[in-house]
Amino acid sequence: WIRKDKRVWGPAGATIVSGAGTSKRLPAEGSYVVQQYVGTPQQPPLLWDGHKHDLRLWAVIASVRPLRVYLLQDGWARVAARRYDASNLAENLGDTCMHMSAAPCDELPEASPRLMRTNLRRYREGLRPHGGGAFGADIWPQIERVVAKTMLLAAPLLEGYESMLRGAAAGSRRVGFLSVDVILGEDGRPHVEEVNANGFLVGERIPRGAEYTRD
Repeated sequence: WIRKDKRVWGPAGATIVSGAGTSKRLPAEGSYVVQQYVGTPQQPPLLWDGHKHDLRLWAVIASVRPLRVYLLQDGWARVAARRYDASNLAENLGDTCMHMSAAPCDELPEASPRLMRTNLRRYREGLRPHGGGAFGADIWPQIERVVAKTMLLAAPLLEGYESMLRGAAAGSRRVGFLSVDVILGEDGRPHVEEVNANGFLVGERIPRGAEYTRD
């Protein structure tokens, strides 16, 4: 399982929880999310050139009633620094260089953090067994569907925000800017990790992150 502390930004707030003993030792206080970890023999991740990776995508909510969401067809693939080894997960789950795609790895600084655009041929051809054109033809439509389902699940909350904003500023025009983190299973099926309302890629840690986010 992955436990993510809601108060901590980025990978620093994420830890892997596993085993019969540790799975019960969750903090009694605080605000966090626990979700199934995509990276077990029963649910292996789709690797990029032998490395675990996930996707940072962006979406805009243009309307709540009716619900209208636009998903940018070009995002970041975030690739872990160390090659993924599923042969001994019980011992290497603490290896953030292998399991955390967005975490800096001091041991391999030249490969961390490694980012590439999902529209690049280099990224798409590095996916096995779903390389090349399968990303656009097979995987991307599934990503669109899972993002749409996530937005539908959140629709009642969004409608509540919309009612509140209309009461405060009835004449304003607005959009919701979201960043969506998705990880792909080995079968190409996407799993939503989280959706951020403030997930800009900014700062010196991300090369040209601010410029890309503005674009």
